[in-house]
Amino acid sequence: MKKINSLVSIILASVILNLEPALAGKLTQWTYNLEQNQLEFTLEESTTPNYFILENPVRIVIDLPNTRLGNVKIKENYIGRVREIRLSQFSEEVTRLVVELVPEIKLNSEQITLAQVDKNRWILRQNVDNVTVSVPPLQPRDQPSANSPQTEEQENKSPIIKFGEPLP
Repeated sequence: MKKINSLVSIILASVILNLEPALAGKLTQWTYNLEQNQLEFTLEESTTPNYFILENPVRIVIDLPNTRLGNVKIKENYIGRVREIRLSQFSEEVTRLVVELVPEIKLNSEQITLAQVDKNRWILRQNVDNVTVSVPPLQPRDQPSANSPQTEEQENKSPIIKFGEPLP
């Protein structure tokens, strides 16, 4: 009887030590649609994401509780309103998606919708209208700035480029 109690104790101890937190599932897929300005992600099991906004730079942070990062891209760069999307295993039980926006965008929580499309699919939309993302014009290196004085000789001088030479 003593051996049975010892054996039961050993089995119970090994079961208790080997227990891992029960995780709902993995993030199995995500895509960002530039035209519709939406992020779609798919989870293996049902979980309810949480999101919040951070500034400097403006980011939408989406936490997926009880979720592990699956075999997915962890970073993607974009041109337009979204500068970058990155993913990480924030903690043992939370996967985090970060949508970094360009600095010109000012965003508040009323401009974001997060909706469950079906059992395992979610869509995050940014309702940002009339935002123009502009790129500052490039200044040629040899051209004087608007504040520097120009002599008459500089104004009338046209560059002469010989065949095979690089452009100024």
